[in-house]
Amino acid sequence: MYRHFWVVLFATSLLACGGSQRPNDLSTKIADGTPDGEFQDALEHCEGGDAASCTWVGLRYLEGKQVPANVNSAHDYLKRGCDGQDDSGCFNLAVMHQNGIGVPQNSDEAKRLYKLACDRGHTVSCNNLALLLKIEGSDPAAAQALLVKACENGEATACFNLGFQSENAKIGASKEIAAGYYRKACELDFAEGCYYLGFLYRYGEGVEKDLEQGAELYKKACDGRYARACSNLGSLYHHGSGVDKQLDRAELYYRKACMLNFYRGCTNEGITAEELGKPDAASGHYEKGCKGRDAKGCSRLGVLYLLGRGVGKNPVKAADLFGQSCQLKYPSGCSNLGVMYEDGRGVEKDETEAARLYQEACDLEEFQGCHNLAGMHEDGRGVDKDMAKATDLYMKACEGGIAFSCSYIGELWTQDPEKKRFGVELLERGCNAGDSWGCEKLKAHTGDDS
Repeated sequence: MYRHFWVVLFATSLLACGGSQRPNDLSTKIADGTPDGEFQDALEHCEGGDAASCTWVGLRYLEGKQVPANVNSAHDYLKRGCDGQDDSGCFNLAVMHQNGIGVPQNSDEAKRLYKLACDRGHTVSCNNLALLLKIEGSDPAAAQALLVKACENGEATACFNLGFQSENAKIGASKEIAAGYYRKACELDFAEGCYYLGFLYRYGEGVEKDLEQGAELYKKACDGRYARACSNLGSLYHHGSGVDKQLDRAELYYRKACMLNFYRGCTNEGITAEELGKPDAASGHYEKGCKGRDAKGCSRLGVLYLLGRGVGKNPVKAADLFGQSCQLKYPSGCSNLGVMYEDGRGVEKDETEAARLYQEACDLEEFQGCHNLAGMHEDGRGVDKDMAKATDLYMKACEGGIAFSCSYIGELWTQDPEKKRFGVELLERGCNAGDSWGCEKLKAHTGDDS
């Protein structure tokens, strides 16, 4: 009685680190408010010896704003700004050399320029110089001193990096110290610091567990346009964790994350729309998530096309979307594509390919993929018939939370007098996890109607 399953999961919260770069402020007053006039006035100020204006012009060439992008001109004007002792000019010129933008990549020149600005008190240059030294491993003590100096002088990015370093050090990691640095970064309005501190509060790591405080910090980070915080705050409202459960507010924060190009937010907005009975709206959100390479969005959209919910029923399109999702290593996409190949829906039937996809999903800990692969081994379809391997896979799926897997292997074991007791225990486990078939079989073996 092997059955395969479709996978529709909800998950949020994937964590990542990053940095910031201060905008360069033009120190002179611009007379003409039009973009062209602003640029021309800045050129004139630069020619008149105002170093900050040269930097400003260089950044416009670098970013392609108000003038066509031109890395050579950007380099020349940033160098003029730096030579005139404008620290932002030196900083941005260092960034070009560090990353090989318009010039050959040159770490030594980048370090020289960062140090020049850092020695004059440009704290973000101290931060970047420290990170370069850490990457090279050439002088970890100097790198640490630079980060501490920058943080003490109000450079939020450096405080955040000290926190991240303290949390993730291979030796001597300290969540408590990390929390202190994240707090300082947050107080300096570095949104990512607020988010990471909120995460520590959510899980009680380095600080006393406080779900409400965690939610408040997520909100501050979201207000600071840190998109991941918006998406995870949406998740809190979605599930009522540390806040009252409110799907409309969850949808709002997912939308904000999506608008900030955090594409899992688009996908999660789609999930909320489905729960609110709006499958047509959900399809648009999933499509945006999928186009942004959010694998879960592709998989969820595939399910809609498979079932014809909010979109026209189209198994070929569904298979293509599951394929995109699987290529992006989303395990449910691989498992669902395996079902398409096993059944010959939207693709040519190919049980060998189905088994391969189930294996890929199972390896990625999609336990319904393990269950489906177990059925293939039990029947010898697409793979060698191997009941021992099938049993191992059913048990792996059972341990992973697939209730029917517990019930199914339990019912098989009740046929063996030596394993019957364990079989009944597995049937009970499947029944308690919500598998009605397991409950029926359990009742047949025990006579218990409770």
